Amino acid sequence: MNKLFIPKKINVGFQARQDTYTKKLAYVIYWDDKGKLRKEKSWNSWRNNKISPEEFENVPTDGFVLNKKAGGYSSGWNHRQTYCRVYDPRGFEFEITIPNLLFILQECNAYKGKGLEGEFVYAWDGTDLALLPAHCKEYQDSLKFTELQHKKVGVKDLVDGCFYKTKKNEKELMYLGKFNYISDDYGTRGQISKRHVFFDSKKGSGYSYGPKFIGTNSLTFLAEKITDTPSDEFSGRIEEFSKSKYSGTVKHLTKSMVKLNLPTENGSSYNYWGGYRKDRDTLKKKIGSHYLAEGDGVFRLYTIWCIRELKDKSRGYGYYKDDYNHEYKLTSSKIVFLKDGEMASRTSKLVDDKSYTDKEIRKMGFVNVSYALEGKNQKATA
Repeated sequence: MNKLFIPKKINVGFQARQDTYTKKLAYVIYWDDKGKLRKEKSWNSWRNNKISPEEFENVPTDGFVLNKKAGGYSSGWNHRQTYCRVYDPRGFEFEITIPNLLFILQECNAYKGKGLEGEFVYAWDGTDLALLPAHCKEYQDSLKFTELQHKKVGVKDLVDGCFYKTKKNEKELMYLGKFNYISDDYGTRGQISKRHVFFDSKKGSGYSYGPKFIGTNSLTFLAEKITDTPSDEFSGRIEEFSKSKYSGTVKHLTKSMVKLNLPTENGSSYNYWGGYRKDRDTLKKKIGSHYLAEGDGVFRLYTIWCIRELKDKSRGYGYYKDDYNHEYKLTSSKIVFLKDGEMASRTSKLVDDKSYTDKEIRKMGFVNVSYALEGKNQKATA
């Protein structure tokens, strides 16, 4: 069982059900570490508003009883997986998954007519509820995991060479500093940007997966700083990073014109839009994100949007020129530039309410930007 989040308080909504001990079936949700009530929308749509919800402190409680199988049927498109109903001594029943049931039976005894032995708490694996025995090792691990979710690390807390623990409690990361970082992630592979760089101290031990060096602009995954003095390994890790595929000093840049994939203004664009529904008279599609030069080595990143509006609703699917209009919008919030061989960027929101035509967009001269790196054969893109 994964490490689970154990909230301090739960909120219980009900439906009236005749096939339960107390005639009430419950949907249990919780307040997360930020004080937000999770899954509140689906909870409200499921529960009977005529039955008042109840709040409980999520403390170890005994008296839970296994009741009956629920679900496990298929009626055409309507399939519901198998669950187990459990009685909560506070006067309601709820459902747990079969893997959760098997874990409970592995960790404690179940007595006929007397229920489950020991105390339990409600816990969550992502969005999935689990009933967790309070005497098992997983409970202690989950308490530590939950405690980490309340903590955070800010930019002012970052010290070169010190170690940090992640909220998943699975890694200890050494902070190296803020450098050019070449992404190896799917979808952004080869892109270079200035990021906070960490070294995964457990990489290569068989315990940790993923890249040895992690580049990020967000620190929300960090829980706490666990050392106060820089590691003796710090200088060696910096040198190792500088020689890795994730690091690069920019030698020079090259620009290449972008061939935009725009919908045609005459003929069918059905495949381009992936279908067209009669109840959607206006469609918005992201064409792509590309750059325009704003100065020597300074580029603004634009996202190009196409707005398609149906002219004649009676024509249905709109294959032909007289059935729809196209117009284009631009949004931008970032500028990238070179500074002493390092990539840098700054937030710079641009408000542009103008609508552009197909020809105007093509004439703007959007480019992609790539960089040659000092002492390396590889290239990187902005």
